Amino acid sequence: MRKAAMSAWMMGVACGATLMLGVPDVTAVEADPAGVARSLVDNYVLPRHQALAEATARFEEATRAFCTAPDEVGLAAVDAGFSDSVDAWLAVEPLQFGPIELLMRSPRM
Repeated sequence: MRKAAMSAWMMGVACGATLMLGVPDVTAVEADPAGVARSLVDNYVLPRHQALAEATARFEEATRAFCTAPDEVGLAAVDAGFSDSVDAWLAVEPLQFGPIELLMRSPRM
């Protein structure tokens, strides 16, 4: 059951990535699974994780500044940082493989 669910999920990720990255060249004679995986990692997984790291770093910086000197501008920066972090997380949350699964990091996010 779990294997079937994982296969269905991976198909969904592949379809979603195809829609986001554009339609692949269907004139190619042979499929290149390694190339598809490489493209998915290079064009979706890594950039989205980088965006998450950057968004959470900005959120941390805004939170530290607000805690040091609370004011309305700082509160707005914290709110924006939180929203940006949530948006970045939503882009990677469906990815349940690789480093995010090491030591069950995904459930801790």
